[in-house]
Amino acid sequence: MEADEYQVQPLVRAGGRVLGFSGAYAYRSGEVDREWLSVRATIEEFLTDRHAIGAFALGQFTNRSEETDGEEQIWLGGQYRYHHHFDERASIYAGPSIGLAYFDDKTASGTAFAWGVSAGFRYWVSPRAAFTIEPTYLRAEFSDEDGGPTDDVLLLWGFAFSL
Repeated sequence: MEADEYQVQPLVRAGGRVLGFSGAYAYRSGEVDREWLSVRATIEEFLTDRHAIGAFALGQFTNRSEETDGEEQIWLGGQYRYHHHFDERASIYAGPSIGLAYFDDKTASGTAFAWGVSAGFRYWVSPRAAFTIEPTYLRAEFSDEDGGPTDDVLLLWGFAFSL
């Protein structure tokens, strides 16, 4: 068995499921004040102790000081993650994602193919609850009339729960 080879017995093993919630907030002051809020929900199923597939939904909300309404982006997709377990509680993971992105900035809206990569650290504080930190890069291939491609880099902090 995979875990025996490395002498690590992770808390979530093959067949296990993990539900995650994370978010990020940023504020920039300047000529135009701007703030962002990102929230994400994920679910993943471990195919083996190291390989997991899943789905995610991410919402990003942006406000600028000169605008009364902000901009929303919704990302939906699937993901793969490879996990390396340091011990039963701590692991790092990385993998790609693909899906669709939708934006609405009150003057235009559009939908596009999206892809990304992420890496993260997860630490289980109990057999059912963990803290996570995950740098994530997302790219949406919007058409030129919808504003062109977008690139987003996020640092998401959150919680995960073993189901």
